[in-house]
Amino acid sequence: MARAEADKKNERLEQLYLLYREKLLHYAAKILNNPEDAEDAVQQTFCYLHEKSNGLRDIRSQETAHYLSVITKHYALEMLRQRKRIAEDPVEDVQPESGFQLQDPGPGRLDSALNALPEKERDLLLLRYADGLKTNEIAQMLGQKKETIKRALSRAKIHLKKRMEEGED
Repeated sequence: MARAEADKKNERLEQLYLLYREKLLHYAAKILNNPEDAEDAVQQTFCYLHEKSNGLRDIRSQETAHYLSVITKHYALEMLRQRKRIAEDPVEDVQPESGFQLQDPGPGRLDSALNALPEKERDLLLLRYADGLKTNEIAQMLGQKKETIKRALSRAKIHLKKRMEEGED
């Protein structure tokens, strides 16, 4: 029986891959400006899905597309952070790729404050306000209760406000 479940899981993952790979590659390439890195970010997305197996209900739904986009964005932004760390490392003489420019948003800015938040809080805020999802849509997508998401969003907004105020000092 475990074998049948594993086969079903792999088949579902393959369907997701075939359905969303190109869209996610395009999205990651816009963030990274590098097709090889975009491929890596998308591959990490599907590896994450394989490990977590969180039972996406409808693979063709808007919620599934948003969920995959958030995961891909997370990996792409992490790659940008690593690039920035390497470029700023005074010990190594490594130059960033030509054409790559990452501008520091400066203290007190929304980008800086968002990046300082824990990943889950940042993702919730982005899903709600950047992607425009409603609280019940986020809850359904993440498999949680609407009230849980409301409380988490409230805490995330409080933390974001504190981060923004810290940046003004």
